[in-house]
Amino acid sequence: ISASIVSIMAIVNIWILPVFISFYSVLTLLICYSICAIYGHAPPRWPNLNDIKRFAPESGMHCMMMNHLANMFSIWVYLKHREILSYLGPTHSRWRSLSFFTMLIGFWASFSIQISANFPVSNDYSNLLKVDSFQSYKIQSIEGWANLSSNLLISMYITLHALISLSVVDPSVPRK
Repeated sequence: ISASIVSIMAIVNIWILPVFISFYSVLTLLICYSICAIYGHAPPRWPNLNDIKRFAPESGMHCMMMNHLANMFSIWVYLKHREILSYLGPTHSRWRSLSFFTMLIGFWASFSIQISANFPVSNDYSNLLKVDSFQSYKIQSIEGWANLSSNLLISMYITLHALISLSVVDPSVPRK
């Protein structure tokens, strides 16, 4: 199969990847919570995400599955960038540059997700958020910073990608 056919198939079937990522993320939570409940590491109510990552073996499973999700998200970000470039053509240099910048933001968000999964906070959550004498909040862990940056970067990625997508005009769709 030629490379152009494979790239066209990837762009045509790109909708499958976010559906699979959503399904896999729910599956990650269910599997990790089930393992956590079987070993008695979870409270009887639905736990916080940090409860799932506290003890082995569910912490290792959660880390591995979150790394899979982050890698799939990176692939999806790259494919969306290539899709935007294929629609824009060579004449829209500003939108192409913004699409590349948006792709870099998506990659950094994926990296932040992996940092959050691979560096869980210790079992003592009392010092996760400190308030100093000037009432400013300080996040005390790598996981906290990674969670904050991944949330902000994913929000930026979605916003910028939506703006870029509004500029795309598909020639195969008839306009009135």
